[in-house]
Amino acid sequence: EAQPPPMDIPPETPDFSPLQIYPEAAPDGFGVTWARTWPGGTGAGVTVADLEYGWTAGHEDLIAADAAETWGFDSGLYEYHGNGVLGILFAGDNGYGVTGLVPEATPMVIFPFVEADLYDIAAAIAGATTLLGPGDVLLIEQQAYAQGAYCPVEVDQAVFDAISLAVAKGIIVIEPGGNGAQNLDDPKWGGRFDRAVRDSGAVMVGGGMPPGKADPARTPSTCTGRSALK
Repeated sequence: EAQPPPMDIPPETPDFSPLQIYPEAAPDGFGVTWARTWPGGTGAGVTVADLEYGWTAGHEDLIAADAAETWGFDSGLYEYHGNGVLGILFAGDNGYGVTGLVPEATPMVIFPFVEADLYDIAAAIAGATTLLGPGDVLLIEQQAYAQGAYCPVEVDQAVFDAISLAVAKGIIVIEPGGNGAQNLDDPKWGGRFDRAVRDSGAVMVGGGMPPGKADPARTPSTCTGRSALK
């Protein structure tokens, strides 16, 4: 049946898109505004899967995600994080809230729980791989804990193997460096993040300081190591 258009439910939500600096040109942003001038620059024709604990279905600015295909068990944990990431990606260009970077992409949500009490990132990545195709994107919003610190999930060999298989299929895998502020070139990692030793093919991303907090903007804050950041 025909569905009503998105609407700003009470109370009225302001338009926050002017505060979104990150789509603009470097160094304050990432050049997304320029990328939108190219065919497919808004994500059309591509499926973007977000590996997330949970999110708030029915959120007024995430209408597109309501129809998202999912895999795994929705634990309902950390919904605020899922809302934030899905908003950055898919929030509608509707005059209120924020506007997503790829609002025309097909959203997908992958949960890291296979069952209510079974957390398995490798299985979740494998599940996403069966649903995605060449040119699609898998964003892994998870981190591991090893050597006394938070670090990239591919520290686990099973996860590394799952990522490698996804990349071999032509899927673009985005992997965060984690919140441990680690030097991934440190010998304590035994070369696990050294691409001369092994390379999953994921695009590994470290956090950067926002404009006004560091000079230059985007100075690495949560992950270092030139060999690891791809």
